[in-house]
Amino acid sequence: MKENMNLRKGLSFLAFGYLFVLVNFNLELNNLRVNLMPEFVGWILLFLAVPQLGSYTQDKPLLRWAPLALAVVSGLSWASGILLPEIPCLSRFQPLTGLLSAWYLYVLFGVLEVLAEDIGSNRGPTIRLLKYINVALALGVNLAAQIYAMTELEVAALAMVALGMLSLGAAIATLIVLFGLRKDAIRAGD
Repeated sequence: MKENMNLRKGLSFLAFGYLFVLVNFNLELNNLRVNLMPEFVGWILLFLAVPQLGSYTQDKPLLRWAPLALAVVSGLSWASGILLPEIPCLSRFQPLTGLLSAWYLYVLFGVLEVLAEDIGSNRGPTIRLLKYINVALALGVNLAAQIYAMTELEVAALAMVALGMLSLGAAIATLIVLFGLRKDAIRAGD
């Protein structure tokens, strides 16, 4: 029973963490842009979610510690964007954090596929599809951002906007599936 409670708590942390990681809600004041849904909050929630998933993640220590590393880098980037907006001090880490984020999503969604099967949920194939969609979008947004940073090509900016809109749709679909999986876990524990 306790493991089922932890599982539900972990799935809730995952859903909200995922929301913070993928959705940017920026407020701009006097040439200062502040993300009201900072990515580092999402990474912290994902860091907290992993141990709640119990035996599904205990043999994957990188799944536990990667979000903490990403939280530190994205938190520093967020703070430096507020305190020193004219100096892009952490932008050189963006390709590495983008790849680490994509890897993390791939492994995490693999864990969720197994979890769905174990609790008798029919959401496994949807989770598998969302795994590939989310990883492709994470890599695509990262690549478009790097191309834009190096060239300032308008097409790269348009690609970032288009991929951002697709990411928002994928984030909504993923949230629905994660909360559905949480509901299935509740049913399986009853």
